[in-house]
Amino acid sequence: MTVVTVWLLWRHVWFFRNPKRTPAETGRVVLSPADGKVIYIRCVAKGAVPVSVKRRRSIALQELVGSAAKKPAGDMLVVGIFMSPFDVHYQRAPIAGRVDGVWYTRGTNLPMTATWMRSALGLRPYERGASHLFTNERNTVLFSG
Repeated sequence: MTVVTVWLLWRHVWFFRNPKRTPAETGRVVLSPADGKVIYIRCVAKGAVPVSVKRRRSIALQELVGSAAKKPAGDMLVVGIFMSPFDVHYQRAPIAGRVDGVWYTRGTNLPMTATWMRSALGLRPYERGASHLFTNERNTVLFSG
């Protein structure tokens, strides 16, 4: 009973916490959209389909090129962030601007232990042995600004 109570308290207070973030006053700053460890940052040329490489498998992020009305106006950055159970699980806008698209991909919820341990130990690539990268749910957000 105590273990269940502690877990519920941790989940409510720690996992869903939302600490205040104060961005710098300059307009040329990109903040992290989520707490966690940055796994990759890739520059993608205008019109190209961004590709995320996970376990030597290329996954085209077709949702980021979208319809004609939502095509990015120029080059873009694709940032992959791994969030452990100890990270804040709120996502924020990393730049001043607007959200041009949000895509939700339904998936399973496989354990992320391999990535979590590799991240904690500083072993790269963090995503090695991480089958959850292909099947877990995710949000993809396109910002412009």
